[in-house]
Amino acid sequence: MDIPLLKKHPWTIFVLIVFGIYMFKLLQPNLHEMVLPVIVYLIAILSMFAAALDRYKKVSDASFYRIAFGGLFFIISDSILALNKFYERIEYAHLYTMATYMAAQYLIVTGAVKQIREAIGLSSKTI
Repeated sequence: MDIPLLKKHPWTIFVLIVFGIYMFKLLQPNLHEMVLPVIVYLIAILSMFAAALDRYKKVSDASFYRIAFGGLFFIISDSILALNKFYERIEYAHLYTMATYMAAQYLIVTGAVKQIREAIGLSSKTI
């Protein structure tokens, strides 16, 4: 039996926590009344990514990697958005944000559809 990814590599959680703290420290001086919502959102998005990683060897590799990379692109998208709004202006931020957001959505949806199709025994050759 395979060991779950987060148990096999517990440092992954540490990296996510350090990333969250680093992002918060960068943004904090300009957050003002948005401090609590940003903390809650950071916890939510990093927990979502941890949950995506926790699917390792519980679903097919194709579904796992699509959703894991989708979660990573989602973090990248939201990080660009937050840095542009609360840290410093990033040229073409809207383009980078939307490109990574669309990639995230595509990967998450196709990974979920792949898992559902496999669970009910349908061919998933088209996805």
